[in-house]
Amino acid sequence: MDLVEAKERIGARLRRGASLQQIERELIDPSPFSAEQRAALWTFASATAASSLGASSPNGRARSPRRRRPPVPLGDPEPLERQPNRSSTTNPLCVSPPVSRRPRSAPQTKRNTHGAEIERQALRDPLTDLLNRRAFAGRLATELARAERDQRLLSLVALDVDFFKQTNDLCGHAAGDQVLRTLAQRLTAGIRPVDHAGRVGGDEFMLVLVDADAQLAMEVVERIERTVGALEFGQGQPGLTFSAGIAESPRHSTRMSELMEYADDALLQAKGQGRHRVCVHSHRSETLPAQLGAGERHELYLQNTVDALARAVDARNGYTHLHSHAVATYAVALARALEMDEERVDRVRRAGVLHDVGKIGVPDAILWKEGLLDPDEVTLVRRHSTTGHDILLGAGLPEIARWVGSLHERPDGEGYPQGLKGEAIPFESRLLAIVDAFDAMTCPRIYREPLGVDAALAELEGGADTQFDAQLVPRFVTLVRAGEVELRSQRPEQEIA
Repeated sequence: MDLVEAKERIGARLRRGASLQQIERELIDPSPFSAEQRAALWTFASATAASSLGASSPNGRARSPRRRRPPVPLGDPEPLERQPNRSSTTNPLCVSPPVSRRPRSAPQTKRNTHGAEIERQALRDPLTDLLNRRAFAGRLATELARAERDQRLLSLVALDVDFFKQTNDLCGHAAGDQVLRTLAQRLTAGIRPVDHAGRVGGDEFMLVLVDADAQLAMEVVERIERTVGALEFGQGQPGLTFSAGIAESPRHSTRMSELMEYADDALLQAKGQGRHRVCVHSHRSETLPAQLGAGERHELYLQNTVDALARAVDARNGYTHLHSHAVATYAVALARALEMDEERVDRVRRAGVLHDVGKIGVPDAILWKEGLLDPDEVTLVRRHSTTGHDILLGAGLPEIARWVGSLHERPDGEGYPQGLKGEAIPFESRLLAIVDAFDAMTCPRIYREPLGVDAALAELEGGADTQFDAQLVPRFVTLVRAGEVELRSQRPEQEIA
């Protein structure tokens, strides 16, 4: 049985009173159709059921059957919003369009409008108004068929909101819903009219980018990421970032199921590398999960958990909004200026993101205290260095654990937790201490107003050789004054979502 015959049978069953739930069960059961074909049949069934709402008379009796035309061949259907009007103004997929050309009465027009709204709701996600999973699969199948016919490129992008569970847990589901709606708006604004966006899971989205290779898709995603990164959702609520994976047709596959799988694999790779990044599928990344042993999988899981804890710490400290990521950015700029190799730079970046993870054990009452801390509270706060070291060591990151555990040591030996001096302090710890202090001084705290950039640099210079490394401070000061570091305090005013 081909698709045309299947559509005829679905239409006949719906006219005899079958429900969409029955049709759905039959499509899910083992059948000769592929996943792409089942998605197209479900879209047809939903649209046909919606258009049939106006087929009864006002008194509830069925109208007399109208003469039927031969079924419309499947061919290469256009997307719903781009199909030409084939004598059916309510549903372009309707197999049996009305023959009458007489002007329609107002009640019938109202019924048709209501039917069109029901049809739209059947295809749209109610929270974000993007295509739902079934409708998106139908659009993807259509675009893949067209791309194969016309020998054009197509890219599929899978996106996932970073640490969305923490946003829900810390800020409530209403805040989580707002994050999803805002991201959906940015996705829609960031693509062309010929492209498609859909919400395919709780915090999972997908994009179909027509006539686009993976490189162009990456540029589109990075452009969207920049608009999303400028958003602020309120005190105590983490900023919005996402991870993304890209698969390209025909380079990676022309089959819908495989292309979706490859995009998901690339997304998992992006999340495994620390999130907030974009990865393109490759055969190497496809085989990577299978190469991991049980111990390596457990280690990767622990590292992802530590990343989530670091983000939770930033969320708890509303006054240090995205502090860890700012520290990581400054640390990378200084590390590159010192001509470190990229592998080492990446480890420094990760240490910057994770440097405050030990504060997960500090009570909120102390983190949010407006006045000075008493001696017992100071002792409790200082334990976060040891706590962070132990967490990172347990997650299989011994080198980063050592750097983070020694971040608050001082060249003069007056630091904590071990009172290390000079060269005994790891070089990366001395680097991180400078950028951590600079960001802390230039951003608002509950107990004080932020310092200006010049005043903060003067504080660093004044603490050289006692609190900070005397060789590294001039290098960082020079970078900032030369404008080679993008400062949080000098970025454009953030857009309020």
